[in-house]
Amino acid sequence: MSRGLTNKKAAIIIANYNGLNDTKKCLDSLVKSSFKDFFVVVVDDYSGDKDVICDLVEQYDSLDIVCLVTDRNKGFAGANNLGIKRALEYKPEYIILLNNDTVVYEDTIGQLLNLSGEDRIIGPKILKMDDPSLIYSAGGQFDKELYYPKNIGYNEKDSDEFSKIRECDYLSFCCVSMPAKVFSEVGYLDEDFYMYCEDVDYCQRLKAKGYKVVYEPMVKLLHKDGGSSSSLGDKALYYSVRNECIIRERYIEGGDDINERLYNEYRKSNFRQKFKLKKDYNAIKAYEAYRDYYNRDVYVCNTSYHFLITVVKAILNKNKPKLLLCLHGLFGEEMIDRIKASDLFSSVTVYENLDDFDTKLDYSAPFYRRHKDMQRQLDGVVKWKHNRHYEYYLYNDVSIMGKWLNSHGIKYNLIEDGLDCYKQKAFLGLNYIEPDYRRAIKQALNIGFYCFGKSKYTKSIEVNSIEGILLKNKNIIYELPRVELFNRLSNEDIKKILDLYLDDTQYEYIKNLLDGIGKQASLLLTQPLYNDKITSYETMVRFYKDMVKEYAEGRLVIKPHPRDKVDYTTIFPDAVIINNNNLPAELLGYISNVCFKKAITWNSTSINNISYVEDKVFLGMDYIKPYIESDTGFVSMWPGLKFI
Repeated sequence: MSRGLTNKKAAIIIANYNGLNDTKKCLDSLVKSSFKDFFVVVVDDYSGDKDVICDLVEQYDSLDIVCLVTDRNKGFAGANNLGIKRALEYKPEYIILLNNDTVVYEDTIGQLLNLSGEDRIIGPKILKMDDPSLIYSAGGQFDKELYYPKNIGYNEKDSDEFSKIRECDYLSFCCVSMPAKVFSEVGYLDEDFYMYCEDVDYCQRLKAKGYKVVYEPMVKLLHKDGGSSSSLGDKALYYSVRNECIIRERYIEGGDDINERLYNEYRKSNFRQKFKLKKDYNAIKAYEAYRDYYNRDVYVCNTSYHFLITVVKAILNKNKPKLLLCLHGLFGEEMIDRIKASDLFSSVTVYENLDDFDTKLDYSAPFYRRHKDMQRQLDGVVKWKHNRHYEYYLYNDVSIMGKWLNSHGIKYNLIEDGLDCYKQKAFLGLNYIEPDYRRAIKQALNIGFYCFGKSKYTKSIEVNSIEGILLKNKNIIYELPRVELFNRLSNEDIKKILDLYLDDTQYEYIKNLLDGIGKQASLLLTQPLYNDKITSYETMVRFYKDMVKEYAEGRLVIKPHPRDKVDYTTIFPDAVIINNNNLPAELLGYISNVCFKKAITWNSTSINNISYVEDKVFLGMDYIKPYIESDTGFVSMWPGLKFI
């Protein structure tokens, strides 16, 4: 039931998990509140109370209230996110998260909102319900040695020490007030935490956006220590330990080293447990948490297309992989901020331009020292902390990260660098011109890097289609059609992807651009010919003008390659230019219902993965051969060209 939820100053979100009696006490206390300008959203997290909780809520005639039930157990973050999203539909100024095992005083909510502001979130002094003279939380801080989050003042007597307003590392989300706008700016709680530390994580994300995190001792309420989590036992311990690891990794300098040290201590303890009759199950559960924390997929992305496929996989698999972006300039600061603020990745590491280092590698060391020397050089620039539980996914192992993994003998999985790229001889030429026996000898001596299926450290290769590929080691290849992958995405999934690539203004601009094109138009997908020094600027202009003259029909629309920095308005002044280079061509069909008469490219494989055209023209390497100049370095970049 929902009553007058609109035009209220605040929405109070209460999540219930097997705490019907506690929830009733909490609602009873809200009824007595002297401040009335709020409504309540009660969310049952698919608990044993789910069949009766809404009946309970119906009894509170004096409260403006709505009841929701999750479709599965989502944990604290998931249940609160559901409540927040419903509450935002009614446009309150503030969102208050309130544990169901709390009791508020008559003035708690009023004081909380009077002290709230647009630039900060605030939390009250939280007292223990069984003894209100003891503190449960007076804000939160990181332990100085192991950097685990802890409530300030926990179990200490209330005193003047806890009566000062202060900015904190974080606030307990047992009770917190936030401006409603933060959820559009920062996103929602990270549901990967399930329970514990989601408040710590969210406060760090808020701080990164310029918000203050403030403890307000004038506001007080009572909290039942343990509450619904007390019945979870091992599960509560598991998530507490695992989530502390995530917080250290994301926000603490040197956090990885602390995690590794603690992990090794628990691993040794776990080994000793096997020989004990009386086992320490807390230590065993803590070891399991550390082990699962380290058991992560790691995706390495060098291009916008790599990132697109990674995002699709992260959404569909729901496994929160680690993300390594190797080219800061390609993605840009705003897009990187959106990626970090999303809940798709457990961590995001960004390199300025990792592969710029490739030209600086020194191969002059004697062959018997070359392996160690290359390892030293690569370690100096990669600076990545490897764990034996990581599962790596690369799109291009000729990259610096590929060379680093090979130098350390770390096995990895390959995904196509571009759609059906393994069907192109020129793409694989560098890798396949050397006899197998020479390659085997070099790999045995650990000299030389081999890529695209030739490295002995390649575990598997994922391709769009096995038919027609030129790779020889078919036993490690498996097929996952891109059409199949994209067809599994829901409308909500597509929106998540678009929100990463585009802000609202960019989305509206491109949508209006596409909607106004009409059906009689041709789409030209460019490649970075001039930027990659494949041709001179003059030759590039002649090449594209010839292509357009021969194949284009109707109005010309140009979608530049992400690395293509050419100003095409000077070459084709009447053309429509989609000037967001980062946006993959595959996504244009999700923004607008536009349908092109033709799509034309000489070598962009994305043309094979778009459905919003009637006819596709893929010209290939043969078409560009007459335009290649001997001094451009094209043959050295594409050594397989001579095999076409």
